[in-house]
Amino acid sequence: MSIYTLKQSKIIALSLIFVVGVFLLYSLHILFTAILGAVVIYVLFKPMYIYLTEKKKLNRTLSVIIVMLVSVIIIIIPFTSLVWLLTDKIIYYKDHPEAINKIIDSVKSFIGETFDQNTVQDTLNKVGTWAAGLLTGFVNSSLDLLLTFSMMYFFIFFMFKKHEVFESTLIKYMPYREKNSEHFAAEFKNMTYANIIGQGIIAFAQAAAMAIGFIIFGIPDPLFWSLICFFVSFLPVIGSAAVFVPAGLIELTSGNSFSGFGILIYGFIVVANVDNLLRMWINKWIGNIHPLITITGVVIGIPAFGILGLVFGPLLISIFLLLIRLYEAAFINETSEKERVVKNEELKD
Repeated sequence: MSIYTLKQSKIIALSLIFVVGVFLLYSLHILFTAILGAVVIYVLFKPMYIYLTEKKKLNRTLSVIIVMLVSVIIIIIPFTSLVWLLTDKIIYYKDHPEAINKIIDSVKSFIGETFDQNTVQDTLNKVGTWAAGLLTGFVNSSLDLLLTFSMMYFFIFFMFKKHEVFESTLIKYMPYREKNSEHFAAEFKNMTYANIIGQGIIAFAQAAAMAIGFIIFGIPDPLFWSLICFFVSFLPVIGSAAVFVPAGLIELTSGNSFSGFGILIYGFIVVANVDNLLRMWINKWIGNIHPLITITGVVIGIPAFGILGLVFGPLLISIFLLLIRLYEAAFINETSEKERVVKNEELKD
């Protein structure tokens, strides 16, 4: 076979691979959430799997089953339950606006005639419709969720059982040297821990502190608002203040000065500092995620993944930026170094 014919064959083969690959990617886009979820759970629970197989000498299949059950108990059931509870509450308030109207009337009487009740009511209706649509969409697509979770744990089973093959294959087809591929794996692990474990700890701690504050100052429905706090705590800067500040202002406009000032002081001193203290510890031991990455990730993640976008969005942006850094280190800096060496050799000659 001539060189020209060989080049043609390579081009045809690569074109076929590219076309079929694009078609497969497009066809598998509905499973992207399952694949990403499987990778995340693999990273989080691999130490447990290694402990069961190597330290406890358990059978691999049994170890995978134990890991999957633990992941369901720790992650899937709590998160799904939170979404269900939050959805139920939002739908209730949307169908029974009496409580919201009472708050609006209190604010109007406190501010006076300058208060535009219709504008506020329209805004609240739009926010309620958006939130209800977002969360009920997550719940109502039960068949899609079942497919996603089924495929996710199908992937997880084989990823763990054949983890050596899975990892070696990834390293083999990574477009970097083995050293850079290992660096990517380590950074990806840190990012996953920071985005999921770190943010999850902060969100849970702030939600618990918020519920305690609401109970102390006699503010109604502490469970609902602690759930809201859990989800908004994934947003940096704004976070829990999006819950306790409006709650305090509502209490003040309703004439409950003790509850209003109490929850505001408690929120800024206790709830906000729970975030600050835990974030310092998490940044030290797990890793730091820039607030801009988190906010941008949430904005693009929620439309793509629903409520799971709170986690997957920032994680994907972090991975994208890591790939750029690796590309720069592996190709641009390396090329510059080679050029410098060549120039030095030329000068010596």
